[in-house]
Amino acid sequence: MTAFPEQSADAWPSLDEVQRWQRALADVAARVRHERGIEEPYRLSVVADGL
Repeated sequence: MTAFPEQSADAWPSLDEVQRWQRALADVAARVRHERGIEEPYRLSVVADGL
């Protein structure tokens, strides 16, 4: 028995299903941020001084 048994291509989710899950998770995250009053959950700032 191997750690990663071979799977057929049908075992992987379709692109449409992946996109539906991504949208659903993004919607839930947005709702939670709104309920908790979080404007931006994180911010990445890159400052390039001297370039």
